[in-house]
Amino acid sequence: MVSSADPETSEVSIVFWLLIHIPTLFLDIIAVLGVTNGAKNLEIIILRPQVSILQRKVKSPQRIPDPERIILATLTDNISHSIKDARNHLYQVC
Repeated sequence: MVSSADPETSEVSIVFWLLIHIPTLFLDIIAVLGVTNGAKNLEIIILRPQVSILQRKVKSPQRIPDPERIILATLTDNISHSIKDARNHLYQVC
């Protein structure tokens, strides 16, 4: 479906997005450069238990349904054969 949005509007939104995120990126870089190794280690020590708690709360990842697995396996097999064929052709040419 083709978007009916005005191109100028999307350009303006991109400019605003850049005006917001680029200074934030620079401030984050400055903040990271100013942190000592001890402070980084302390932050890691503090955050590890929080990560483990969140990992326990999150349900196990959903299993890929069998039809999708079959499709992925077939595509992977086809790609690997195509790569082998292309590689053999390349070796014959060189």
